Amino acid sequence: MSLTKTPELPLGSAMMRDFRIGFSVCCCCLFLTLSPVPVLAQVVVEPATAAEAAAVLDLAGFAFLAPVENSGHAVTASQSYLARGTVSDLATQLRARLTETGWKELDGAMVTADYASLSLQKQNFSISMTLAPAGEPGQVSVSINNHGNVDLKSLPMPADARLAYALPMSVMLFTDRPVADTVEECQRLLTAAGWELFGETTVSFYVKKNAVRLQVMVSESPAQQGKTAIQVSSEQLSFDFAVPPAALSLQYTDSTGQLFYDSGRSRDEELQWFISTLGEAGWKATTESLVEVDFHEMMIFRNAAGGMIEVTFQDVEDKIRVLAKFQTPAQAAREQAAADAAMAKRQEEMKAAENGKMNPPVVELPAFPDAVIKSQTGNRIELETGSGKAKGIFNLWLEKMTARQWSVNNVVDSKEVGEYQFTKDQVQIDVSLVDPGFIPGSLTITARGEFQLKLEGK
Repeated sequence: MSLTKTPELPLGSAMMRDFRIGFSVCCCCLFLTLSPVPVLAQVVVEPATAAEAAAVLDLAGFAFLAPVENSGHAVTASQSYLARGTVSDLATQLRARLTETGWKELDGAMVTADYASLSLQKQNFSISMTLAPAGEPGQVSVSINNHGNVDLKSLPMPADARLAYALPMSVMLFTDRPVADTVEECQRLLTAAGWELFGETTVSFYVKKNAVRLQVMVSESPAQQGKTAIQVSSEQLSFDFAVPPAALSLQYTDSTGQLFYDSGRSRDEELQWFISTLGEAGWKATTESLVEVDFHEMMIFRNAAGGMIEVTFQDVEDKIRVLAKFQTPAQAAREQAAADAAMAKRQEEMKAAENGKMNPPVVELPAFPDAVIKSQTGNRIELETGSGKAKGIFNLWLEKMTARQWSVNNVVDSKEVGEYQFTKDQVQIDVSLVDPGFIPGSLTITARGEFQLKLEGK
């Protein structure tokens, strides 16, 4: 697979980001005190599938603790949301919930009033949990991430690499090789062990096996007399999928379930690859061909469990841009429920509008004793008065309307011509007056919207 430099993908853990940033600053002080330790042989555990990870801890179904409504999201391997409470209280409650189900807390936990960071293990899986004040006062940001079940010390690394630092979700090694040679050797060894190249940034590359992704950062380490540092961190993914062949600028974010890349292959080649590859994994297309939506074409796949994958294709210069969005059965069900609710609401609105047209509300108005109704149709009434009498009749009717709490706005007001607007309880009525004095006068009343006008006694 051809790899090009792209923006760095998230590690999926605030704790890991903090460590990576802090390490570059502190490595001079820290590692000068450490002696190189050879990489020891470990029992190799096959990277977990999404189903295997979910069997141990499904964060999509791990209930939020005192959540702020509509504040977060959750997939199998991670969850993030805002909670009501304090950092220390929430951290204590979450720690208890996890340890009660067999998770063992690791050394190095830190819980204060302003920040909490904990790591736990169960059946070779490692998770990290971070909490910090966020949003409004009394709200806390909660993030839990699964880092998978791979023993990072067991990964194949350059022969002269020496372990300097190890956590369940991150390890650091040093080698005497140049950076470029180290990158090439790490990629060769990992791919030979069954890991697939899975994207690249300016300072790292990614590999994936089953549903575990590794980020491998290789850089010079001046504090170690020019040695090359290798840092490997792991992330459990929520979805199992094959790596698209010949993908360019590949990016994947597990929290959103979005896989994004460009391809030099044709649209039909990409589509057939998805149909074939997903079909082998039990996914079926919901349509026989691509569906055009806006400026792209798309196809939706579903499996027996209720999961959904939406794949879109768009032409960008001489390439095909592909976006695959994965959804767990719970996510797909929530989205479908939201769509069904929106459709039901729209149908109710349309039904109400139709009922309004067929059975419009009646608006009863004062009568015009000295005027004759010439025509009346729904929301419009036309009346005729004697010559020169329309304005006087209207003024008497105006007094009755204001007595009934109708507000009036005089747009045009003269003896011969008048235009008026009346409003009450979200009903607006327009009244036109025409009385030139040499022909019968006229009054026209019109209601805006679907209403049935009625004069008292008529």
